[in-house]
Amino acid sequence: MKDKPVILIVDDQPQNIELLEAYLVPRHYEIVKAASGKEALEKLSGGQIDLILLDVMMPGMDGFEVTRRVRQDDKNRQLPIILVTALQETEDRIKGIEAGCDDFLSKPVDKMELLARVQSLLKVKAFNDLTSNYQKELESEVARRTEELKRAFEKIKAASLETIYRLSMASEYKDEDTGAHIKRMSRYCAAVARRMGLDEDTIETILYAAPMHDLGKIGIPDVILVKPAKLDPLEWEIMKHHTNIGANILKGSDAEFIKLGEIIAQHHHEKWDGSGYPNSLKGIEIPIAGRIAAIADVFDALISKRPYKEPFSVEKSLAIIREGRGSHFDPDVVDAFFAIKDEILSIKEQYNGANQPAFDIPELKVLLQQYNLEELHKEPKASEVERKKSQELINASEVRYRRLFEASREGILVLDAETGQIDDVNPFLIEMLGYTKEEFLGKKLWEIGLFKDIVANKQSFTELQSKKYLRYEDLPLERNDGKLINVEFISIVYDVDNKKVIQCNIRDITERKILEEALAQLAYHDSLTGLPNRVLFNDRYTMALAAAKRYQKKIGIMVLDIDYFKNVNDTLGHGAGDEILKDFSGILLSILRKTDTVMRSGGDEFVIMMTDVVEPEQMMNVAQKVLEATRKPLMFHDHEVRITASIGISSYPEDGEEIEMLLKCADIAMYHIKETGRDNYARYVPGMGNG
Repeated sequence: MKDKPVILIVDDQPQNIELLEAYLVPRHYEIVKAASGKEALEKLSGGQIDLILLDVMMPGMDGFEVTRRVRQDDKNRQLPIILVTALQETEDRIKGIEAGCDDFLSKPVDKMELLARVQSLLKVKAFNDLTSNYQKELESEVARRTEELKRAFEKIKAASLETIYRLSMASEYKDEDTGAHIKRMSRYCAAVARRMGLDEDTIETILYAAPMHDLGKIGIPDVILVKPAKLDPLEWEIMKHHTNIGANILKGSDAEFIKLGEIIAQHHHEKWDGSGYPNSLKGIEIPIAGRIAAIADVFDALISKRPYKEPFSVEKSLAIIREGRGSHFDPDVVDAFFAIKDEILSIKEQYNGANQPAFDIPELKVLLQQYNLEELHKEPKASEVERKKSQELINASEVRYRRLFEASREGILVLDAETGQIDDVNPFLIEMLGYTKEEFLGKKLWEIGLFKDIVANKQSFTELQSKKYLRYEDLPLERNDGKLINVEFISIVYDVDNKKVIQCNIRDITERKILEEALAQLAYHDSLTGLPNRVLFNDRYTMALAAAKRYQKKIGIMVLDIDYFKNVNDTLGHGAGDEILKDFSGILLSILRKTDTVMRSGGDEFVIMMTDVVEPEQMMNVAQKVLEATRKPLMFHDHEVRITASIGISSYPEDGEEIEMLLKCADIAMYHIKETGRDNYARYVPGMGNG
């Protein structure tokens, strides 16, 4: 951060530079000098310049050309430029405005006017820099947070897939190759789906869902699962129900991959010719995910060892798959499978089971043999020591939870999920909302007045019950003392001792909301008058332009400048000047409609935008009202202050569509009034100011 604002003075006459330097240096400004336009551009390229004082009449490149070149560089588009000139003609000033300058100083330079204009424009630049830096910081923070979320999401996805694999292994624990089987099978499914042209989201969902295809086997007796011979008819009927068991386990989830897992579990044993189970579906009646899972599951079963068979060779397994085309399997799925045969075999080799956790635990085998021989089918009773130790662990866990509950700096409310009755509240919620604990406990949630917007009645409470997770981002709540606060409300449904409860976490975000609103006010409003700044004004113009085009209306633009405002600052001080600007802002707002916009564009200059204009006379009438209201004396302490205004008017579509063009035309008309007597208004006409 710089200690002093840096001002670039450009003049081919050294004595002029020395004079300006003598005025500015005592005010703690750092001076950079240039004797020509070319030298000025070179020094500007090094950055760190906050304002340019630029002579107009210079040999080679004049001040107008230097201004144009400065404005061509995006990083200098808002750099304040003051043209210092002996030229007094309106045409020259218009030329300077068109080139992109912000203000003028007439030679010989008045010291007080110089210091006032420099200070004013440096304030504008400081605000523009603040807005720009704030936007960059926001963009940087958003990018950083987005990348963090992306990385976190990838970790969650990887962990989710790993969790699915490991939990799915439980359904086939007796199978020594289960871990490798579900990894191979799920990747076969994803590869075939990709070959068939399914979109990437669906492919990823299949990858997550396929490992759960045999989840229902967890409900099939072990004697059937590990029988080393062909199943009898009754055993086969029991085995076929693993599809329904798996589908029921997965039924009712909101997660897409679990929904698809339900479909795969239900249908991966259906056959293309209708001879499969459990529903004897035929052809395209079978969901595509079930058809893909069928070929992947069968192929991996053929090449793997099972209790009832040794593994088949790859060649024999592929032959069986090919033979089942059009009977067991969807022909299109078979074609896709063989089109990527090399990839299928690569997956087989990559996940061959060598690196999977082994279920063959010798010690366990010995114990199981002993168990079977002795027919120890009754569960041994736990000893008194073990029961006591378990109870101590439970008690310690409850104590830890209670401490966290009591010490939490978020409000916590615990409900009975069936009745909606409040079972518990923590001290922080009582402090936050100003109610006593007795006013909460035993009541239904919808009986508490402050929660009426969340749960207006028992019917809407049903929604809170049905959703495992519910979040309100910005909810207004009224404290017991009548004060409104903004909170974030999150509810979670879970089981405690076979009873469903709803935990509601309530976080006070009032201070954050106040800070966000203050930042928004700073970003879009003038700090002195509270009027919209250029950013908000341009945004409103964009919306007004779209409406005007749609309904064939006009938009009026007025540029207003307070006449001889410098005299107010010189005689009464800048404090008085600021108060006059505030009062003048109030006058404008009292005259305009709510649909109009007034902006303070800088110093003593204001811009009015009138929307829904039908006839030009509407703009003239408003301009006249502004002039009449401005002529009335204003009071500052015991001083009566009289001011007038000069107004330039332009309009869409007559004078252009871009806001910059409309402002330029209105500015030219305003300067025309300045030159011809002030305290009046003029509508821009082509050629105005050329004479």
